[in-house]
Amino acid sequence: MNWREHRRQKEKEYHVDSDGTWAISYGDMITLLLAFFVMFFTLDPQKSNESQMQELLLTELKKSADVLNESDETASSFRQSNISVGEDSDREKNLTPEVVKNWGGKVYKIGYRIIVEFPNISFFKTGYIDVNHEGLRELEHFAKIYTPFAGKYILGIRAFTDSRKVLHKDRYRDNLELSALRSISAMRALRKFGIPLERMRLGGYGELKTTQDDLIRLPADQRSDSMALSRKVVLVIEPEAKREENS
Repeated sequence: MNWREHRRQKEKEYHVDSDGTWAISYGDMITLLLAFFVMFFTLDPQKSNESQMQELLLTELKKSADVLNESDETASSFRQSNISVGEDSDREKNLTPEVVKNWGGKVYKIGYRIIVEFPNISFFKTGYIDVNHEGLRELEHFAKIYTPFAGKYILGIRAFTDSRKVLHKDRYRDNLELSALRSISAMRALRKFGIPLERMRLGGYGELKTTQDDLIRLPADQRSDSMALSRKVVLVIEPEAKREENS
């Protein structure tokens, strides 16, 4: 064997077939790229941020009120309260005095909405549109907690009347108009307490009938007015993006 044949033999021994290895590496790269794009388009950063913001808001509200989640067992109880917030609602049947003692507020989550109710508070005197002292105190307390989050949410204000018919038609045409004016009054109070006007929306929902359970929770000095709890304000918090989708 001459030196040339010997050299060719050595080259064959050192030669490595890399075609198969390259094919495997290329396939792995394609798989990784596909996995990346699936994750990229599946995860919505905006929804993640909204969820984190909402959880933070719920945590802050939880310091002063009880937070409720949806459950089939409580649905019928809330529907009996006649409070409409735009979709089916759920509520805990038992409202203990200890919960109301700390704030007077009740907080629960319905889908992407956060509902704040004040079941132990009468916000208005009969026939009046101005929020009374007790109602102002509760709205101010709420505003202190909520204002840092106002830039990411829209606050809906729902005001109600009792079932008494309007006597002086020259002042208010009916209870629907009276409840709308009460919503405006509550909005002005919340604006005074620091919530930007453009971050709020109004709603007048007319009459609200008070249940016997609601009356039992009234302080003794207020039970003479059996419809006091119906003159109330309910606050509905929802992400701005969700509101735009529904409009």
